[in-house]
Amino acid sequence: FVRCARDRTWQAVLAPRGRGKSEVFKGIQVYVVLKGLVRFPLAVAATTDLAKRLYDDFKRKLANNEKLADDFPEVCYPIRALEGAPQRASRQHIDGQLTNIVWTGDYIRLPDVPGSPYGGVKMTYYGLDAAFRGANIDGDRPDFIGIDDPETRESAKSIGQIADRESILLQDIVGLKSQEQNLAIIVLSTAQNRYCLSFRLADPKQFPAFSGERFGKIVKWPKNMEAWDTYIALRHADQEAGDRLL
Repeated sequence: FVRCARDRTWQAVLAPRGRGKSEVFKGIQVYVVLKGLVRFPLAVAATTDLAKRLYDDFKRKLANNEKLADDFPEVCYPIRALEGAPQRASRQHIDGQLTNIVWTGDYIRLPDVPGSPYGGVKMTYYGLDAAFRGANIDGDRPDFIGIDDPETRESAKSIGQIADRESILLQDIVGLKSQEQNLAIIVLSTAQNRYCLSFRLADPKQFPAFSGERFGKIVKWPKNMEAWDTYIALRHADQEAGDRLL
């Protein structure tokens, strides 16, 4: 993922639920920004509400994480100085110079601080359940699109919704690329079935540009399946007898 951000390439990764994909995604958002690899990440998810959770997590980390504050005071302390009141942003200054920080519910701009490379870094979010309106802000376009699960359980079953989301991704979102630079796109998801958008994006034959990778829940089946079947039978017997441990 870091390589994608640095080289402005595309990557689709398919993994089972319960493997911490969303937490990895949230960490990636912060890392690629503070590493200086991207200046305008766009958080995308299946719905607007889910995308906003990714956005809000990014904000919380910058506002509340003590380790980040120690390492990146030029980013975190101006945010803390707002004391949870975004309306103070328009008046915030350092030695008489406005920091131009924006810290709202749907858009942020990191502060201009002397010597800081992060001034002007932006972030917003978008849900694939809403009409796409573009994301050009103050003449800047996103340079990093992070998509955490592009589908809901319901949309992954609907051929029409699958087609709509594919169109949004391949036309509207990919179309955010400027003439001056390429666009990094990461898709981290779980397949609902074998015809859903997530499964197809991770298929190198259908979408080779996304360099798809798939990780299964079962790495390797046991060699002695009879012994495994015996274990399962004994486990079920214990559960029927009242053992509530899973």
